[in-house]
Amino acid sequence: MRKPRRADCRYEDGIPYLERALSIREETFGSNDAEVAAVARSLGNAYLVCGRATDAAGMLERALAISRAQHGEHSLNVAADMHRLALVYSVPGTYAKAEKNALSALSLREELLGINHPEVISLLKDIADIFAAEGKEEEAKEYETRAKSALMGFADARVAEIPKPAQPNPATTKKS
Repeated sequence: MRKPRRADCRYEDGIPYLERALSIREETFGSNDAEVAAVARSLGNAYLVCGRATDAAGMLERALAISRAQHGEHSLNVAADMHRLALVYSVPGTYAKAEKNALSALSLREELLGINHPEVISLLKDIADIFAAEGKEEEAKEYETRAKSALMGFADARVAEIPKPAQPNPATTKKS
């Protein structure tokens, strides 16, 4: 699937509405409310889809700042916002910001969710892609290997959760 160019971006039509929604949320709830962060995330995502990476980064940085103020530094909301920012910054010239955000998000997610959680696995793969895009093949391979290992751990944990079939009770089983 190709990324839409700015000229054919249907999200462009929705951006004014999101900008207005952001303004209304700020007036209603104040500039540091979770509702404002939610609209800022949506607006940032719309900007990104339309090829407006600088605008997207600004909105997502704002959502991250609100998440930190609302939830503290060690929260899944902060980790999710850092992950989004890492993806925005995964372009030439901003790889250092991508790495910083992705590695910080990984640290939080591993601490809060465990190393075999699907969100951790997804982030490990994204980090591998960031390093590969930078030409850091050794680091990319390390994170790709970690992602595969975590995926196997996740699969093993899921298999362990499958209930064993009930065994017949010898005391109640009729012998023929």
